[in-house]
Amino acid sequence: MSTKSKTTAELTDDVISTFHTYQRTGTSPWSSQTALLDLQHQLGSLTKCFMQMSGDRHSKGRTAKEIRAQISDELADIVADVLFIAHELRIDFDLAWESMLVSDADKIIARTHEPRVTRNRRA
Repeated sequence: MSTKSKTTAELTDDVISTFHTYQRTGTSPWSSQTALLDLQHQLGSLTKCFMQMSGDRHSKGRTAKEIRAQISDELADIVADVLFIAHELRIDFDLAWESMLVSDADKIIARTHEPRVTRNRRA
């Protein structure tokens, strides 16, 4: 396992490689739809962990540290599903991310009348 930060493209390559091995376990090959359905499962698991952290759900004897470790795993699973869906739909995730930041900044400006901070946008 590498400790260096990876680019979005490198993370996506890791996800694709991993998801394509799932059929060895007897599942159908994964598609964007499969990942979308799994995303709902992962969000539910994350929600359960948050409820356990807040005491709204029984922690089953797990410590806060153990629950935080599972939250970390669930967040990584969620990112993996999102990257796989973007790949399958041929969406440039980096460009989508930048567009989201610009869109959010525009909404904030419109609602607060603050001056816009320009960002370097990819062509």
